[in-house]
Amino acid sequence: MPGRVLIIDDLATNRIILKVKLAAAYYEVAQAASVDEVCDKLGEICPDLILLGYRGTGHGEAGAVNNARTLREMLGKLHGVKRKGFDTPVVVLLDSNATQDRIAALNAGAAEVMSRPLDEKLLLARLRSLMRQRLANLDLHHHSMTTQPQGFAEQQHGFDLPGKIGVITQDKVQARKLQSRLAAHARHDLRMMSPEEIMCPGSRAAAQHAQAAGPPDVFVMQLDTDQAEHGPRLLSELRADPDTRNCPVIAHLPDEERALAAQLYDLGAGDVVFSDTDAHEIALRLERQLSEKRLLDRLRDQLQDGLQAAVTDPLTGLYNRRYALSYLDKLLDQHARAPDAFAVMVADLDHFKQVNDRLGHTAGDAVLRHVAQLLKSCLRKDDVVARIGGEEFLIILPGTSPGDAGRLATELCNSVGSTPTALPGHADPVRVTISIGLALATTLNATGADIIDRADQALYRSKAEGRNTVRLATQDAA
Repeated sequence: MPGRVLIIDDLATNRIILKVKLAAAYYEVAQAASVDEVCDKLGEICPDLILLGYRGTGHGEAGAVNNARTLREMLGKLHGVKRKGFDTPVVVLLDSNATQDRIAALNAGAAEVMSRPLDEKLLLARLRSLMRQRLANLDLHHHSMTTQPQGFAEQQHGFDLPGKIGVITQDKVQARKLQSRLAAHARHDLRMMSPEEIMCPGSRAAAQHAQAAGPPDVFVMQLDTDQAEHGPRLLSELRADPDTRNCPVIAHLPDEERALAAQLYDLGAGDVVFSDTDAHEIALRLERQLSEKRLLDRLRDQLQDGLQAAVTDPLTGLYNRRYALSYLDKLLDQHARAPDAFAVMVADLDHFKQVNDRLGHTAGDAVLRHVAQLLKSCLRKDDVVARIGGEEFLIILPGTSPGDAGRLATELCNSVGSTPTALPGHADPVRVTISIGLALATTLNATGADIIDRADQALYRSKAEGRNTVRLATQDAA
C-alpha cells in the first residue's frame, strides 16, 4: 500500500538516507528543508504521511518547554485546520531518545515519535500501520457524512468518562506495577485479563467478564519474554472477534523483543511500547488510542443510524417501500435458483380517511403506529412488513405455504379489528379494520411488480366485497 511521504529535515543527509529507504519500498517521496518551506505547498503535495526531523537538543526544564513549544508550532502549521481529528499523520524523528522530547512530540500532536538510529524494518511497518489506519478512518468518516441529514449540525458530546482498559497478562505482579506507574498520568479503569480469555472466548471466565462489563475500550497486551511468541496469535484473535475487532491494542513488550514490534504493527497493533518506555508516554499513547476509538465509535453509530433511516418509515418504524422492494427482488432471485413457497400481502386500512377527517391527523398517525406494531407482533422474525403508502402495508412471508399464508392473513385481520387504538385526549378508543390481498409465488419468472400487482388486484376485490376480509389473487386460486 505505498503512498506519498513528505520528508522534512534541515539536514540533507538525513533526507537522502530516508528517501533511499522509502523509495526502495515503493513510496513516492517529497522533500523539504523546513516546515515553513513546505507549508503553503501541502495542498499540492497531498502527502499521506509526514516524517518530521527534529533536533531536540534543549536540556533541563527550560529546554524542554522550548522544545515542546517549537514542536507544537511546527505540527500546528502542518495540520492547519483540523479535519474531524483525521490529520495527515506526522512521525517525529528525534536525534536522541530523550524522554522529555518524546513526550513533547506526543503532546504536540505527533502520531508517532521515533529515535535515530532508525530500525528500517520497524519504521516501514509503522508507516504502513499509520497509513492503513488513516485510510480506514477517512473511509468511515466519509461514509458517515453521506448519511447525515443535510442542514443539521453534528451531535455535540460531553466530557468523556474514564476508559475501560483490559490488560492481558499472565503476570499479575507486572500488571499491577504497570497500573501503579500509570496511576499518576491516567484516570482509566485497568482490568486484568488472562490470555486464555482471548484464546478461548467461550470459557467461563470470558463469559463472566463479557456479561459483567462488556469488552474493554482499549487492550494493553503485556507480554513477558516467555509469552512474546504468543503475541501475534493473541492480536489476531482480538482482531477476528466481532466484539473486540474495533478495540485498539497496545503491545507492551520486553526490551529484548523489539524485533517483534514490526510484525505486531502489520497485524493491527495500534501502538507498541517497551519495558523502558516512560509511564507518561504510555499514558499519552493510551489516551490517543482511546480518543480515536471513541470518535470512530460515534462515526459508526452515525453511519448505522443513517443506513437505518434510509430504509425505515419515520412514522411507524417499519421498513419503507425501498427496502421492501429490494428484499422482494432478492427473495425472487433465490426462488428462481431454489424454488421455495413464499407469499406477499398488500394490506390497507378501511375508511382511514374518515379517521383523519373526524379526529385529526394526529389521531390518524397514532392509529398507523398502533396497527404497524400489531402487524409486526403477529409475524415471524424473517417476515418483512413495510409501509408503502399512506395507509398501505406490504407484507412478505418467505418459506410460507399457501395454507399458512391464508391463516396468517386472517389472523392479521382479526388482530387489527379486535384491538382498538387508545388516543390521548379522547375518551373512547378508535376501532379500525384492515383488508388484505394475498398473492403466492407460483411461477419462476415472476417479477416483484407482477406479484405486488396480483396482491393489489386481490386487495381491490377485498374492498369491493365488504372490507375486513382476505382475498387470494385469482391466478393463485386457479
